[in-house]
Amino acid sequence: GAYAETDSEEITIGFLFCGFDTPSAQAGVNASKARADELGVNLIQLDGEFNAQVQADQALQLISMGVDAIIVNAAFTDAFTDLARQISEAGIPLLAWCQRLSPETDEYVDCFVGVDDTLCGPWAISAIEDAFADSGEEINVVEVRGALGSLCYNNRHDGFVNAIEDSSVQINLLETQVAESVNADEGQT
Repeated sequence: GAYAETDSEEITIGFLFCGFDTPSAQAGVNASKARADELGVNLIQLDGEFNAQVQADQALQLISMGVDAIIVNAAFTDAFTDLARQISEAGIPLLAWCQRLSPETDEYVDCFVGVDDTLCGPWAISAIEDAFADSGEEINVVEVRGALGSLCYNNRHDGFVNAIEDSSVQINLLETQVAESVNADEGQT
């Protein structure tokens, strides 16, 4: 799509990652770099450090550079609404990767690549059902979820809680804890 939008021989795409510190982000960093190299695309990968302000500054930098397209894996989806509008007004195609942006950005986002986050909750419940189907016991669960300001984490939580009601095993949700950072040690604690 970026090739169709430009007369330039070289395409520059900015990729705003929510952060580089998770295995899924690292997989995206490596795969997108490999594909960009294969296609001869100049790819600018930026680490949002799981900080909405850092990512906003990076988005504004990419707009001022006049990149040919922007891919975003938003640190906090609710914080990206105005940025999506600015990207669109600059005539830069915007693709959301891995998680959707807030519904208010639908008119500005040209493409979404990822999973429906509401399905992640039922998948987790299915794994619990498979593990404990024959136990006949009540299963006590503590949910450790991502930050409240992120639509993907909100959707995963909602899908999880709704799937508990329809579960084939008795699941007791003892508590929901919010992990303010994407940090495996914090989540484990």
